[in-house]
Amino acid sequence: MTALHTLLFGGAAIPVVLFSLHRFGGVSTSLLLLVFQVGLNLPHYFQTYALTYFDPEVRKRARRRLALTAAVAVALPIGAILLGAQALQALLAFVAFWAFFHITQQTRGLAGLYLRRGGEVGDRFRRPLLAVLFLSTAAVALWRMAAYGPTLAGAPLPLARPGARALALGAAVSLIAALARLTAARAPALGLAVLHTGALALSMTAENLSLALALATSWHALQYLGLTFSVQRARPEDGLWPRLARSESVAFFGLAAGVGLAAAALGAALPAPWGQAIYLPLLLIHYLTDGWLWQPARNPEVKVWLSPLVAPTP
Repeated sequence: MTALHTLLFGGAAIPVVLFSLHRFGGVSTSLLLLVFQVGLNLPHYFQTYALTYFDPEVRKRARRRLALTAAVAVALPIGAILLGAQALQALLAFVAFWAFFHITQQTRGLAGLYLRRGGEVGDRFRRPLLAVLFLSTAAVALWRMAAYGPTLAGAPLPLARPGARALALGAAVSLIAALARLTAARAPALGLAVLHTGALALSMTAENLSLALALATSWHALQYLGLTFSVQRARPEDGLWPRLARSESVAFFGLAAGVGLAAAALGAALPAPWGQAIYLPLLLIHYLTDGWLWQPARNPEVKVWLSPLVAPTP
């Protein structure tokens, strides 16, 4: 539990490291995105698949829901492509907008677990927690859509100017520094919210949407991997995929990265814009499945999965 707790909070340094490598270390956007995809993003997608499509019990219990999820994830990009460029751009804009709320939903869930651990101590922070999370996320997500307009073609963002970048970075660092005081006050839930807002502020310094999403998603993906590895290790299922999914092994990361990169290569080989019909379903299945996977009403196993995080504070 201590190691997971450290990872959930300490992972907030990942966006700062990626930003510093790019801004001060001279690492190109392409290389940074490759490292992010292979090391964090694709493996965290695959943990969702491991907990659902590759899990015999969940697959049996949620067969219809999983089939519907896959059908929608495949049909949406194909339908958008067939309808024309504007429909596809609208779908991409919506997915980019959805990404920020997907990240926020995870932070809200983890923060809620810390509030439950804290009992009455945590109740004081429930309303400010929700306000910080959702107001900050809505502001950033709406600004992103307004800044990019309908093209999403990698045009520079307004905050990519030096002065504005320094201001946003200063805000991010200040928010991250506030964690020590909040944690000392026994408010880890609000601390997560502050760090979440700091990561979003840092993402606003990116020159394009792909880099912005990488900065915003990197901590989220690391949290997800830490949480799901803990869940997988506590489960008794046998078989090649479950064994890989509960081990932080090179084989797991290699398989996830290999399949993802193969999909990217196939997408690149197809005539534009049909490549989106290869990559977008991987992303949409993750988003759609996570919408119910972590809800106790729809997946009774969640209470068992998350019990170590809900145990009362000693």
